[in-house]
Amino acid sequence: MKGARRAQALMTFLLAVLLALAGCADVSRMGDLGHKNIRPNRFADDRAQEMNRSFGRQMNNNNIVPDRHGNTRLELSQLLAEKIAAMPEIDAAYVMLTDNNAYVAVTESAKSGRRAIRSGDAYDDLAIGLKDKVADRVRSLVPGVRNVYVSANPDFFGRMREIADEVGRGRPIQGFLEEFNAMVARIFPTPDDTR
Repeated sequence: MKGARRAQALMTFLLAVLLALAGCADVSRMGDLGHKNIRPNRFADDRAQEMNRSFGRQMNNNNIVPDRHGNTRLELSQLLAEKIAAMPEIDAAYVMLTDNNAYVAVTESAKSGRRAIRSGDAYDDLAIGLKDKVADRVRSLVPGVRNVYVSANPDFFGRMREIADEVGRGRPIQGFLEEFNAMVARIFPTPDDTR
């Protein structure tokens, strides 16, 4: 009887030790990585705002926004602004040159007889003929420009004036690059905006 009691005590002790060891063991399933050292990978170019790609195919074609305004260089052109402002239909202008683009912010003169019209969410800021005329003038003065974007949007004009003022006070123009790209992507969202 004494031996049976000893065997039962030994079995109880071994069972307690096994339970204690099992409680300290890793409970993850074999092959399950959980959240250990895993970070989601994006295979898309974030500047183009694409979805992840799988086997070289786009997963969602509806979310692609072409990166027409991924400028890497800014140059404020006072000379071009003066030439554009000298046009009879234009009162004032600011011109920003980038890698391949020219961005022109204008206000129409009272002589033009036309004022910007706001209808719904669209800002019908300039007649297409006037935009083309401004774009032709820019291209005649800077032949290397591929796209010319022209707008009389008051927010765009105001921000271009503020950037020109800051640059005039000595702030480096490249410091505005990221903000400028975001702004022109909002002001000129479609290919129809180019001249």
